[in-house]
Amino acid sequence: MKLVTRNMRLMVAAAAICGFSVAAQAANIGDPAAGEAKAGLCGGCHGFDGNSEDATYPRLAG
Repeated sequence: MKLVTRNMRLMVAAAAICGFSVAAQAANIGDPAAGEAKAGLCGGCHGFDGNSEDATYPRLAG
C-alpha cells in the first residue's frame, strides 16, 4: 500500500511540474508586432535581413 501511495505522489508531482512548465511557456510568447518595431534598430548594423555585410557585426540570420 505504501508503494501505491508513493507512486501516486510522484505522478501528482510530475503532473504539477508539467502544468507549471506549460503555463510558463505560454506566458513568454511575447508581442511579435513590438519585436518587429524594435528590430529596425538592429537592422542598421546587422542588416535588415539579418545577414550583415560587415564582419564587425555578426550575422543574426544563421
